[in-house]
Amino acid sequence: MSTTSWLKMGLVLLVAGCTEPLDGFPGGGHSNQLPSGGGGTSDDTGSTVDTADTSDTSDTSETGDTSDTGIPGGDRCGRTLGSVGCDLVGYDTRGERWSLWAAYGDPVVVVIGSAWDQSFQQISATLQATSDANQVVAAVVLLDALDQLPAETSDADHWAASYGLRTVLTDDDGTIRQDWTDTTSTRVWVFDDELVIRLAAYGYVDPDDLDALLSELSP
Repeated sequence: MSTTSWLKMGLVLLVAGCTEPLDGFPGGGHSNQLPSGGGGTSDDTGSTVDTADTSDTSDTSETGDTSDTGIPGGDRCGRTLGSVGCDLVGYDTRGERWSLWAAYGDPVVVVIGSAWDQSFQQISATLQATSDANQVVAAVVLLDALDQLPAETSDADHWAASYGLRTVLTDDDGTIRQDWTDTTSTRVWVFDDELVIRLAAYGYVDPDDLDALLSELSP
């Protein structure tokens, strides 16, 4: 073999010896796959629940900066666990405006759903008693009536009377549906007294589990 051929072969071996897989992945390249686990947990009822550690105080609730919102952390509000919840506004059966942020200082549970949803019916049946026992503000948002048309004040009145609820809201302009639901399933939101989101659930939530969480947040 000529001297030139030996030099070429040596150069190839040198380059090959200096090449390593990228980011520790065999064969090189980057992975865009998230680690397994995390997010919500599904139970046998088909509900998906996200919970935040109630012993952890998010940065948004520690700042004390009310900005223009009047709520500490309100200028960085969100709809994810650990964030200060953005304001949720609806109108009750008396036509009066109800605001989540107006309840600052008290734990709050908000249930959003439609009359034909069995999970919504079951949660509505025990919500007032559970919230009263734990001194928690409770509000139900009735999106659709049994005929699957957007709920009106008369539908909310009937729902309140049927389930012994004090606050049933309607979503006249569709803002709550757009901002607070991403599914036709019932949504259950729990906020602590600083309106930090402590639970975000889809579908049915066992009354005992909800009671246990609310009792931790109870003043």
